[in-house]
Amino acid sequence: MIAIRGATTVLEDTREQILSETKIMLEKIISENNINIEDIISIIFTATKDIKSVYPAVSAREMGIVNASLICMQEMDVTGVYKNA
Repeated sequence: MIAIRGATTVLEDTREQILSETKIMLEKIISENNINIEDIISIIFTATKDIKSVYPAVSAREMGIVNASLICMQEMDVTGVYKNA
């Protein structure tokens, strides 16, 4: 069993952008790590509070990841965390 982390961004909070960027990220992770989607047991998706148009997990289901547990969560909104980033 392995754990892999990936991240992506969207230019705007739209269903199309979120699903497209999520699909690109998942396809890259799956390809570069030689993963069979049947071997995926769970995926945790996190997003910042400004992402509200669609669950990123929809993209995984559309790709055929149907037997894995998919969880969507909101990232913590910590005050001042990006001030000097």
